[in-house]
Amino acid sequence: MTQRNTKEKIFDVSLELFSQKGFNNTSVRQIAREVGIKESSIYNHYPSKQAILDEILKTFQNQLIIYDADEALMDELLEKDPLLFYKTGSGMFRQQLKNEKSMKILRLLFIQMYHDDSIAEYFYDFLFQKPLEFWTSIFDKLIENGIVKDEFDPAMLAREYYAYPMFLLMEIFIQNNSFPDEDLDELFKQSEEHVNFILKAVMI
Repeated sequence: MTQRNTKEKIFDVSLELFSQKGFNNTSVRQIAREVGIKESSIYNHYPSKQAILDEILKTFQNQLIIYDADEALMDELLEKDPLLFYKTGSGMFRQQLKNEKSMKILRLLFIQMYHDDSIAEYFYDFLFQKPLEFWTSIFDKLIENGIVKDEFDPAMLAREYYAYPMFLLMEIFIQNNSFPDEDLDELFKQSEEHVNFILKAVMI
């Protein structure tokens, strides 16, 4: 087994164990046993168990959409059709959610945020604060462009827009140990219906 393959296997095994048992309930010894190497060999690739978790979180950020879209493209899509803008981003996000590693990392975040303040802060920042800031800026643009009624608060609309898909995602994680494709299909179907409902209510 090459050094690179060993490190990848440590990553994969750690992610599997962390997402099932939690970070605190998984030991370096357990990881080494599952990988098939000595415990001391882990430290040839990662200086600590925390370093493995840090790399997992970095991978998550790289795999999922970061809310920093190209402004020219964003404006063009918004002017054509706000629902088209949603569908474009939704399609990209859907493909990324089909990545098994991403789903395991999400499960890990749901488990670990109750036991680690830094994970709770990361979870809130990456999955709530940044998306809400992004969607607030989108509704700001829609109001500025005369597409959405100016009587609505952009921050409130962002919460209404984003909260329901997050509720559906959490519901699936609570009810299932896995994340079947049919659940993913239903999540995006219901989310799109919700988006249609919101836009019909607020558009001029």
